[in-house]
Amino acid sequence: MTARNALLGLAMAALTVQAAQASSIPVVSAGRSSAPTTGAAIAPAPVVNPNVNTAVVTPVSTDSGVEQPAVLLNQLGALQREVMELRGLVEEQGNAIDRILKENRDRYLDLDRRISQLSGSAESASGTSMSAVPKNTAVSSSAGNISPDVAQAAAKKAGDVLYHDTFQLIRDRKFPEAVAGLKTYIERYPSGTYVDNAQYWLGEVYLAQGNLKTAKEAFALLLEKYPFSDKRADATYKLGQVYDRQGDRVKAKEYLQKAIKDFAGSSAARLADVYLRNLEG
Repeated sequence: MTARNALLGLAMAALTVQAAQASSIPVVSAGRSSAPTTGAAIAPAPVVNPNVNTAVVTPVSTDSGVEQPAVLLNQLGALQREVMELRGLVEEQGNAIDRILKENRDRYLDLDRRISQLSGSAESASGTSMSAVPKNTAVSSSAGNISPDVAQAAAKKAGDVLYHDTFQLIRDRKFPEAVAGLKTYIERYPSGTYVDNAQYWLGEVYLAQGNLKTAKEAFALLLEKYPFSDKRADATYKLGQVYDRQGDRVKAKEYLQKAIKDFAGSSAARLADVYLRNLEG
């Protein structure tokens, strides 16, 4: 009877083991919580040797988002340095341009001063040569057998000589003689080659003498009487100067602006521009 019971116990134990192996319910170890896994093999936990000192290595992120701010900061610093360098260059060039403009203005003013001095010299030279110029310099076509063409050529040559001699008086600053020579040329050779130039230099001589009223009349007469003269730009600019010296700044600006506008690109326009800036500034 005892043996029989033992055999039955063994059989029941064997059936219990088989049933447990066939069951899908996982066996959970005490003290550990894990999600149930159906049909999946559970990998054995690695065996750690307590005698071996192992260091935990934290992986370094290679995400570009971490490196990007540093790159942008470097680029920003480089751009700031370049901007500062460019600003320095611009300031240097600006200073150089201002210096060149100032030098050019000074040269224009100096040139104008020299021209005025030369005009004064020419006037004085004219008076000296006038004593050597015969009163009847113009050649009459009715004299003897001289043909009209020859007489005209001789008259032109005599007029040219008179003008050049008078201009030399201006250079020598012999103003009274120069005034006499210019007036003589204008009276004797109203159609002469240099008649408009003579009228202009007459104004210059008066201006050099300080005779502002007569100088203004001479320049104004040039603009009125010789509309195609090459000296119109200079006469317009000089009228601006005369009005300024007379204290009429409104008229002075009017003529200076007219010289700049009507004779753009000429030396008189550039001188008028410089004079106008000094007048306004």
